[in-house]
Amino acid sequence: MRLGAARFVAGEDLDACMAVLRRLNERGLLTNSLAPNRLDHRYLIEDVPYGLVALAELAQVADVATPPMKSLVSISSVLASRNFWVEGRTLDKMGLSGIAAKITRTDVRQVDA
Repeated sequence: MRLGAARFVAGEDLDACMAVLRRLNERGLLTNSLAPNRLDHRYLIEDVPYGLVALAELAQVADVATPPMKSLVSISSVLASRNFWVEGRTLDKMGLSGIAAKITRTDVRQVDA
């Protein structure tokens, strides 16, 4: 039995999304999750500001688009009632505030090699 995941991902139909969640719940797939069950979990209040913010800032310097990452930081900030863009590990806090004028995408690729 298909769960209607294609419609859920495309966001075409709220009723279809709710039906998918109901089916998953009926099968017990959502009840025994090992995922965090609260918003003050370290996945949100540590990993986002100190991981995603740093990566998003470095990506911006390298001119790499990261819309999903930026969205996750912004949504997480709202959920936690905090501003992770301010609290997080910014270029300035990493001592890299002047790096934007000196680094290029080629430099980033060379570090990865």
